[in-house]
Amino acid sequence: MAFESLTTYFQEAGFPESDADRIAGSFNPRPYRKGDLVLREGDTCRQLGLVDSGLFMFYMPVRGEERTTYVVGEGGFLASLWSFIGERPSAESIRCVRDGRVWLIEKADLLRLRDEVPGFADFYTAMLEREICCIEESRYDLIALTAEERYEKLLTQTPHVLQQIPLYFLAALLGITPRHLSRIRAGQSRRAKNSARNG
Repeated sequence: MAFESLTTYFQEAGFPESDADRIAGSFNPRPYRKGDLVLREGDTCRQLGLVDSGLFMFYMPVRGEERTTYVVGEGGFLASLWSFIGERPSAESIRCVRDGRVWLIEKADLLRLRDEVPGFADFYTAMLEREICCIEESRYDLIALTAEERYEKLLTQTPHVLQQIPLYFLAALLGITPRHLSRIRAGQSRRAKNSARNG
C-alpha cells in the first residue's frame, strides 16, 4: 500500500493533525479491478483520485485505435485535469490495468478544503503544477525522443511501471506497434549482454 494512513500522509505534507484528519476524511476509498473504467470519454470528471495501489492508464481514440497517453501508479493523482478543472466532457478515458484502490474526493469538497483549510490552496496548486509538468514532459518526449529513447527513459526512471503494464499498453504509450516494441526490447537485451561480457 502507498498510504497506511491518509492522515499521516497529509501530516507529512505539513498539515497539523486536526487539519490532516479533516482533509483525509473528505476522501473515500474505492477498489478497482483490472478493466474497470474510472472515467469514460465524453463524461465530465468530477472527482480527483489519489492512487493507493494499482496502475491506471489514460487513453483516447485516434483513427479508430486506442492510444495510451499517460500512466499513473501508486502515489499519483488520478483525474482528467482538462475535464476536472474546466467542467467539460473528457476527451480521454481512464482504465484500471492492475487491481488497486483509489482515494477519491469530490470537486466540491476539494474546493471547500481549498477555501477553508490554511495551506491547502498551496498544496492543491503544487499538485496541479506537478501533474502539468509531468504531462508536458510526456508530450515533449513524444515529439523530441525516438521510441527507443522513450523506452530507455521509462526503463531508467520507472522500471516498476514496465514490470506491471501489459506490453500492448506499453507499445501504445510509446506510440509504436507491439512488434516494434519487441525489436527495441530485443536490441536492449543484446546490448546489456554485450556490455556484461565486455565488463
